[in-house]
Amino acid sequence: GVWEHDIATDEVTWSDTMHRLFGSSTEQFSGTPDEVLSFVHPDDRAALHEGYQAAVIGDGDVFEQEFRIVRPDCEVRWVHRRGQVRRGPDGRAKSVLGVALDITERKAPEDANARLAAIALAADDAIVGLAADGTILAWNPAAERMFGYSAAEAIGQSPRMLYPESEAEVEAIARRVRGGEHGR
Repeated sequence: GVWEHDIATDEVTWSDTMHRLFGSSTEQFSGTPDEVLSFVHPDDRAALHEGYQAAVIGDGDVFEQEFRIVRPDCEVRWVHRRGQVRRGPDGRAKSVLGVALDITERKAPEDANARLAAIALAADDAIVGLAADGTILAWNPAAERMFGYSAAEAIGQSPRMLYPESEAEVEAIARRVRGGEHGR
């Protein structure tokens, strides 16, 4: 969608695509910057506002931001917006013209990975992730408690550090990992 903010009138206009993205009709949209900000996820509002103000007040012309919105139906979507600050002869910002793209599908794997990482960090069981070659890639706090090595000490090492007396055990684990299996 396309959007524009006229700084002199403090009015924001949206294309029809912007209204569809944000789940707002043209009749419901007053065009104030505060209303636009009300669509932004509460956790993202301050950073979005600060980034926008820095672009308008600064001397750069182009800025980009990624943030979440909460549509009126409570659906959360990810948006990438790019803006072009248009300045007058005196260098002061007169308006900002921009585009917004729905990037929810691109962000979904990142969100899923963040949830899995949070689960692994909070787990009471040791979780150790291995690469196909057997190298340790992930090491949660429970693994630190169980094995006595910090994540910094373990990541990048061979699991042989955990079972130095049992070469056969380590090779069996590596075979299972290469075969795509999960082990307990």
